[in-house]
Amino acid sequence: YKVWDDELNSVWKKLEKVLTEDEIARLSVEQKQWIEDKEKAVEEAGAEYEGGSLRPCIENDKAAELTKKRVYELAGYLK
Repeated sequence: YKVWDDELNSVWKKLEKVLTEDEIARLSVEQKQWIEDKEKAVEEAGAEYEGGSLRPCIENDKAAELTKKRVYELAGYLK
């Protein structure tokens, strides 16, 4: 997850250099919603393993999966 989260931040910084203020503002609203949705999905993924040692692994995998997908979505704006 950390690798994809770092990449997400890198892509975001690049977007701030190439998009207009209006585009960044719109994308920021979308990003905040994406973060809320991601956190909910991660918690739901781990809920099945409540109290178990597998929970952090499942949550990390889900967060990595969703963040990787978002990186590719945002990278599309750089083309």
